[in-house]
Amino acid sequence: SVGFKLILLSRGESTAMSTIIFLTSSVPSSVKQEKEQDWVKQVLGVKKYVFEEVDGAQDADRRKELWAIAGKTGYPQLFVKTGETVTFAYDYEAMQDANEFNELGEQFGNCQTN
Repeated sequence: SVGFKLILLSRGESTAMSTIIFLTSSVPSSVKQEKEQDWVKQVLGVKKYVFEEVDGAQDADRRKELWAIAGKTGYPQLFVKTGETVTFAYDYEAMQDANEFNELGEQFGNCQTN
């Protein structure tokens, strides 16, 4: 096992954990959006994922950056940050499906938990 890790590291691969970015809004446009954001936060908490919450209503530059990565607008959205690379993971509907089928690990498998 130690030898395998050394081989991976010698190829420049990182063993760093990834972080979940949760794009939300402190000023939801509807009760539906508020409930969706609450559900996402609850699921992340139950699964013990560590996440960075980004309030798109307060940080327009970061919101625009994340929406550009996702290729769509809206709340809530989830991203995975590994090193300096951020990738889109889920919107609400996709996260619901992944959670229902116990597939959150496909996107969040290398993410920090507490």
